[in-house]
Amino acid sequence: MLSDLRSGIVEKRSSKPREKGITMVLDKLSQPSSCLGLEYRAPYIDYVKIGWGLPLLMDTDMLKERIRLYHEYDVDVGLGGTLMELATIKGGARKLFEEAWSLGFNLVEISSGIVDIPLQERLELADYAHSLGFKVTFEVGKKDPSRKLSLRSVMEEIRTALEFNRIWKVVIEGREFGRASCLFDDKGNLKSDWFSALISLFDHKDLIFEAPLLKQHVELIRRLGPNVNLGNVRLEDVLSLESLRLGIRGDTFLIKSRDHPVDGSPSEKFVLYVLRQFGPMSSSEIKKKTGLPSRTIYKALKSLRDRGLVEQVSLGGTTVWASSHI
Repeated sequence: MLSDLRSGIVEKRSSKPREKGITMVLDKLSQPSSCLGLEYRAPYIDYVKIGWGLPLLMDTDMLKERIRLYHEYDVDVGLGGTLMELATIKGGARKLFEEAWSLGFNLVEISSGIVDIPLQERLELADYAHSLGFKVTFEVGKKDPSRKLSLRSVMEEIRTALEFNRIWKVVIEGREFGRASCLFDDKGNLKSDWFSALISLFDHKDLIFEAPLLKQHVELIRRLGPNVNLGNVRLEDVLSLESLRLGIRGDTFLIKSRDHPVDGSPSEKFVLYVLRQFGPMSSSEIKKKTGLPSRTIYKALKSLRDRGLVEQVSLGGTTVWASSHI
């Protein structure tokens, strides 16, 4: 019976190497290599990120051995963005990448979470890391809540990163504890307005959501399905998360996605989201909210109207656009 049940659930998940349904583990070096349990966890881990500046606190031979063990179990090993930012302000980011490659790291994260690094400089670092052979992720967001980026700035950085073909995935900052970040409030609850805006404009398969808390795993799986990309997962939570993905745990047992995404281009999804979120608007008001070109808005509205998703209505004598389904 176990084999029958097992064969019935594996089809729900993609296998490694994965482009979707990625699980990224934050390695805090809290466990010795002999206690990692990779023999049964590794099939469900796509890559680990050795957090912060922790590689500086570890003996080189021990660090190499830990990286080697991960690779033995087909798990990529990433260098965190904090160490990259430290090296950048000291003028040594490229040298850091070279040394990291020699140690066995095969993934790097480009970020500006603590230090303000110009976007172009980050893209140049991503290009150099890629030239060395690294798989490159690009993190968007600030670690200090008082310096939080606006939603528009977050979207612009994501768009620029995804258009740069050296970058594998864009990581949405969630921090170690999953609170007071881009997509989560200070209690760790999902900010639906930000979340809806991002997934209306971008394919979520291109994004990795840093979401270390159980309730965040449940919420994102319910909304986007088992193959949502999740990061900053604790090593001890890997099997718990996989159970949620496969619907063999109570929180997601036989639960389907609660969101029903609208088909269409990213611009159509974004325009529809704005109308649903903020109510009827004129074309010029939509342009101010979205930052999209007038021609793109016109095409999006025409397509949405033809499919019965928006309509033109009169509001105070002014013709505006409104969502047909709230």
